[in-house]
Amino acid sequence: MKYRMGIVAICIMGVSVSSIYGEPTHNEAEQRSPSSKIIKILLGSTRQGRRSEKIGKAVYEIVKKNQKAHVEILDLREWALPWFDDANPPFQREGPSADPVVRKWSEMIEKTDALIILVPDYNQGYSAVLKNAIDLLFREWSGKRIALVGYGDAGNGGEHAAAQLREVLRALSASLVADQLLIPIVYQALDQEGKFINKEYEPILEKMMEQLIV
Repeated sequence: MKYRMGIVAICIMGVSVSSIYGEPTHNEAEQRSPSSKIIKILLGSTRQGRRSEKIGKAVYEIVKKNQKAHVEILDLREWALPWFDDANPPFQREGPSADPVVRKWSEMIEKTDALIILVPDYNQGYSAVLKNAIDLLFREWSGKRIALVGYGDAGNGGEHAAAQLREVLRALSASLVADQLLIPIVYQALDQEGKFINKEYEPILEKMMEQLIV
């Protein structure tokens, strides 16, 4: 996957980095069912020392088990997205964007069936890079099924940030699933193997996946 582009062929938790970041191996491409829904796990942070990468991989390990979906991580670090400064807002755009990177971003979101967005808590709001990635597009979000995973260092698990993003996505007519996962005290959320310590997270994520692939 975002999410410039550098792929390292090593193995983490039994899955190659290339496959985690959206470049399926030959065998994975053969095994992918044409009817599988394409689900992207969007990492909502690009800062140094971010926790979204580890959280994203832990989420990936759970949700990839769903046989009705092909899951990839979408890392915004891998996208040199411009800061939005067009003269006209995207809802007034006629045809593709003049910016080639925005065009590719649009095409990628279009061909994605649903997303799980990882929402970091930045002062009880979500990150600027995530807002920018959303604001660069408009019609592409309409009807898109989206689930949220909020996280933060405080005890609310990014609840306020997720709530703010939910309002923005509603304004874009995205189709938000009912359930969400909030991860409090995120630096204590994973064990040494990179798996969630709280075993209640897995059934929540599984339920979210079922809501995404309907």
